[in-house]
Amino acid sequence: MRIFIFTFFYFLIIYANAQSYDFSNNITANDGLHTNYVECIDVKSKIWVGTSLGVQSFEPVVDISLPFPASITSWIVQTYNTSNSQGIPSDNIKEIYITRDSSWVWIGTDFGAALFNGSSWTTYNTSNGLISNQVRSISEDPNGGIWIGTMQGLSYFDGSSWMSYTSPDIHWSGVSCVEFDSNGDAWIGSPLGGITYFDGINFTPYDTSSGLLSMNVTSLKIDDQDNKWIGTGGGISILNPSNLTFTQHTQIYIMPPPDTLNPIVEIQPAILSSEMWAAIYVGYLAQGGVSHWDGSQWQDYDVSDGIIGQNIKDIQVRSWGPAQYSECVFVATTSGISVGFETNTLSFSSHEFSQNVSIYPNPTSSKIKISVYSYDANVTIFNNIGQLVYNANFKNELNLNLSRLDPGLYNFVVKYDENNTETHRVLLR
Repeated sequence: MRIFIFTFFYFLIIYANAQSYDFSNNITANDGLHTNYVECIDVKSKIWVGTSLGVQSFEPVVDISLPFPASITSWIVQTYNTSNSQGIPSDNIKEIYITRDSSWVWIGTDFGAALFNGSSWTTYNTSNGLISNQVRSISEDPNGGIWIGTMQGLSYFDGSSWMSYTSPDIHWSGVSCVEFDSNGDAWIGSPLGGITYFDGINFTPYDTSSGLLSMNVTSLKIDDQDNKWIGTGGGISILNPSNLTFTQHTQIYIMPPPDTLNPIVEIQPAILSSEMWAAIYVGYLAQGGVSHWDGSQWQDYDVSDGIIGQNIKDIQVRSWGPAQYSECVFVATTSGISVGFETNTLSFSSHEFSQNVSIYPNPTSSKIKISVYSYDANVTIFNNIGQLVYNANFKNELNLNLSRLDPGLYNFVVKYDENNTETHRVLLR
């Protein structure tokens, strides 16, 4: 393994060229979880989890003298449930979603949904907008609208009013997931009905006769090229950008012979647009894990790699940590939470635990992704002698190809929310 060490101002940068993930970092009842049985998870600067006993948020307490992730010495934990928070419809949390700008937290239960504005919860159910109280998914469209999938259909909330869709437009089994393509059109997964494409006017179904692996759709994600990654009870089907052909992945997580079934729990895009993560759990074998697609092959991880439990319930992938340079994989299980850190990327010991800007991968040979937890942002890139090489305005995320630039260190100055600025140093190899 090659190791390169650079010092630049207050940063210590360490890079190794072997790709691997360390899943030995766990969050359990010993760290403040009120139960190790975690149903769902979402992450921005805080880790938000849903359990059968309510909602919790975990904010890291950081010792800047230590390297990451050892610098996280403890957690500030907040708990919300029906006993201490009016507006939460049930303590049994099935879904959790943090809005793109990090301003709001939505939860879904079997008794309705609730919205947290930072100080109070507001309940939504069939009496004030939802088509069904049994919530199974929560998604946000490019315009900030919230789409809630339920056992009886799909409800859309524009911030003031609701609109709902049900059978025959959507399969009678309800909605398990919703995702949006580059046009802002909705792709809707159903537990027993495949997927449905909704362009705002027409509904177009895709099922096994179209090439889908299984009618049991559990998760759906769309990458930067508009490929639709569809998680099913039999593996992953990828529908191409023109919506004409499927590619199948059935051996994502290697099972002991003769079992080969790969039922998908959740799919999440990696920080790089060409990569993907999948969570798998085979109930009759009580065996599961997560697997990483690097663009050419799958690499799986399970309890032998440090994941705390076999029964995987949810997965999230974020740039998270000091200066937000690391790809972190958050795995929710019935035994607690495991956090996987990519061990070959930059590790920083810095004076800042950035909560708003992520730039990944770093170092990079060409492609890089900038994510900002704000709708409006600007990035200005300077080379190491102070010359301006790039400037652009963007919303939330920006994918760049830096192959035209010479190798070296670059300063990325990211401005957001009008008055906030962060500077990140990126190594182009």
